[in-house]
Amino acid sequence: YNTVLKYNIMKIKYLLVFYFFSHVVLSQKNNGIATYDVKTNFTFKNVNSEKEKALLEKIFKESDKTTTKFELLFKDKESLFYGKKQLSKNNNKIDLASIKAKIIGSIYVNLKIKKIIQRTEEFGEIFLINKNTDSYQWELTNEKIKLGNYTCYKAILKHKEKQINETIAWYTPDIPINIGPLGYSGLPGFIVMLQDDIFVYTLNNIQFKLSEKEKRKIQKPKKGRQVTLREFDSIYKVMTEKEDLLERERYRN
Repeated sequence: YNTVLKYNIMKIKYLLVFYFFSHVVLSQKNNGIATYDVKTNFTFKNVNSEKEKALLEKIFKESDKTTTKFELLFKDKESLFYGKKQLSKNNNKIDLASIKAKIIGSIYVNLKIKKIIQRTEEFGEIFLINKNTDSYQWELTNEKIKLGNYTCYKAILKHKEKQINETIAWYTPDIPINIGPLGYSGLPGFIVMLQDDIFVYTLNNIQFKLSEKEKRKIQKPKKGRQVTLREFDSIYKVMTEKEDLLERERYRN
């Protein structure tokens, strides 16, 4: 009886230690900072006009190929994605990735309330563009590759507009956090690489530790004009048309 009792006590102790260790490891992985390298990846797949294609090819040929870095801070169910400030190595080249970083601004995600808020500045005004994490519909595949130390699986984002190129995510279940660059989420693992119609975001480094200063950065943005993505698109269209009209009038005068 005593032998059986001792064995059961030892077994319970082992299970408690295992549970505690697993819980600590998982909680540690819920907090950290990931750095992504971003490079251009334009395929001209959906450009039908030869004139437009020639212009875009010229722009990409003359663009700066220097890798731009983005950071993803994450803790528990929240994250913040933004471009790191860095100097271009060639001032005579167009730095498309840095332009992209400025347009993106910062993207805050809260998985608990299923909210995405992109803070961006356009036309001298700060906008807070609100989206829902449920708006991302992924098609999971069995295709897998090795990226660094991680086994990654391919997922394709389903776009409503057929003319948009595919957005492809390579995620790893080895990191049990369902977030990634640009506010993308909802996959059964961490996004190691993301390919959209122009750029490729590749994980360069990840560490599961945040300083107090970095933790304070992950906050829901409050200052700015609250809009939906559809409202922002309408505003952007009207304002760019006004700017084009003013530019043409200046040219005539």
